[in-house]
Order: sequence, then structure tokens, then C-alpha cells
Amino acid sequence: MMQKKNLAIISGDRGDGSVCMQENFSGKESSLKNIFVGTKQLFLNIYPEYATHILKTHESLASYEYIVYIKPESTKSPAIKFQTTTKITVTISALFEKLAKEKILIVVGRNLSVTIHDTLPDLHTSIGYWLDESATCTVLYKRDLAQESSEQKSIEQDNVQSVTINCYTGRHSSLTVYFLIANIVVPDLKINCYLLGEYSNIQVDGAFMLQNRQQATVSIYQEHLVSHTSSNVMVKSALRDSAYICYKGLIYIGTNAPYTDAVQNNKNIIVAGNGDSMANNNNVGENNARAHSIPSLEILNNEVRCAHGSAVGPVDKEQLFVLQSRGLDQAQATQVLIDGFIGTHFNGLWPVIK
Repeated sequence: MMQKKNLAIISGDRGDGSVCMQENFSGKESSLKNIFVGTKQLFLNIYPEYATHILKTHESLASYEYIVYIKPESTKSPAIKFQTTTKITVTISALFEKLAKEKILIVVGRNLSVTIHDTLPDLHTSIGYWLDESATCTVLYKRDLAQESSEQKSIEQDNVQSVTINCYTGRHSSLTVYFLIANIVVPDLKINCYLLGEYSNIQVDGAFMLQNRQQATVSIYQEHLVSHTSSNVMVKSALRDSAYICYKGLIYIGTNAPYTDAVQNNKNIIVAGNGDSMANNNNVGENNARAHSIPSLEILNNEVRCAHGSAVGPVDKEQLFVLQSRGLDQAQATQVLIDGFIGTHFNGLWPVIK
């Protein structure tokens, strides 16, 4: 039996480095006891053994300054004694704004099923997701500057900086990251996937929609160090005008990681600037969009399955013709093809993320 909760994190600085949390469930607000937010030192003080165990699983974990710990609920209550999974939806939009500039680690407790909808207005400098045994986590992240006000656009565009997302999975855990970045320059987006436990899985499905002279660089690293792990990465982009994207992907499989299954793909579509729906009043009139793709593998074990691929091409003219013959104009037909191209790998979540 699966219990569902929708939790909205709201700010409230207690003054000791932690944050007061409340839940919004069935129209009621009450103190939330199963989510901790605080500094790394406070996390170590309150959960010394567990925190030490987590921070030792990978050297990069030492750099995080704040911890969000989603704890498993007690199973002592007779009403939930047969419960094996608690399903929680967390929105971190109101986690006070200063944390957007800090290094945050979100820890998902054992057996939890968590959906994290990241709606913070700023791009994170660094955020990590660490999954305990048998935990499942889905992260939805969207950043579209076109939906901001002109004043906000100017401020945020000037403050855009490199972003790092680290993913860590324990035994039998599964993490899925969906992201959409549109109409914004991203100097460097780094996603590092560290599969630390056997039978764990990480999936990354992302998309960029860029126009004019917007540029983005994305680097994805998939590290497999133990046996029976899998990772699957798909990054797509729709480029218009003189937009540019550079994709760099590396799959690393260590000597002690047999039976690994790892895949990375990068697909890019060049959209003509003549009347498509990505156009705006500031169209620079150029059609020199470019995509640079560098997938690579480093495999130190023979008992594995790995694949990588990349592709760059224009909108299919035959598909465009068919749609226009059914009453759509060029802009509408182009948008349908873009939505189909990008939304395919969002597992039904494209309307939500779009």
C-alpha cells in the first residue's frame, strides 16, 4: 500500500542553521517531522552515524554546505505496518532564496518514493541528490527565461553561472532527472552520475530550446564502480538563428563493475528561422545554428553493454508538408514537430515540464 503526500517547503529560519518546515496536506498545516533542512554540521550533530556514512560514500560529498534530508516515516503505527513505500511530492520553490547560491545535498531516505519539483527562480550553483537503499526519486527541473518579466530577464541573464548537479544512488535505488532549459545562456551545465550501489539506476532526460545567439554547454559524466548498475542519458536540443550547444558525454566503467548497462545519446534539431514558433520580434535573421557533440567511453571491464550516439539535422520537410496539408501553418507545424522531438523522452511529463 502506498501513502501519498504533497509537501510544500516554506522558509522559516530558526537561527541555529536549520529551517522550520511545514506541510500542506488535506488543507491543513502542521509541523513536518520527516524533513530536515540545515547545515552539514547540524546534520552531523543530529544524525552522526547516518551522516558520516553518507559523506563517506563519495569524496565529492564533502563540499556540500546544506542538507535536505527526507526521512522515512516510522512504521510502528498499526495503520501503516504493511507499508513498504511512502510517496512524497516536494516543491522546493520557497526554500529560502539564499540556498539557491549554496551547495545543497538532498538525501532521500530508504524505501521512499519522492518527486522533487524544482521551481527556484535561479539556477543552482550546485545541488546533489543522494538516494538510500531502495529509494526512488524523480526530479523535474525547468528554467525558461522567456516566461520572466523584462526586468527579471535582464537581472537573471547577467547573473547566470555554471551549474553542477550530482546524482548518487545506493543499492536498488533509482533516480530520474528531467530538465528543460530554454531561452537562456548556460555557461556550463554539469551533471555527474555516481552509481554507488548494486542494482541501482540513473536516467537523465533533458532538453534545450535556444534561439538568437544563445549558447549552452552541457557535460554529463556516468561513473559505474560496482556491478549490476545501469544509466541512460538522452539530451536533445532545438536550435534556431545563431544558437549554439556543445554536448560532452563520458561513460566510465571501472574494473569492478561487470554487468553494467550504460547508454548516452545526444540529438539536435536545427530549426529554420522562417516563421517558426520559436521566433520573436528580435529575430536576428541568421540561420547559423550549430551543435557540437562529443560522446566518449572509458571501459575497463569486458562484461558490460555500452552505447553512445549523436545526431544533428534539420526539421523533416516531408513531415512539415504533411502537417501543413492538414491545415497548420508553418509556425504551428514546426512547433508540433519540436514538441514531438523533444517531448518523446519525458515519459508523459512534457505537458508538465513545458
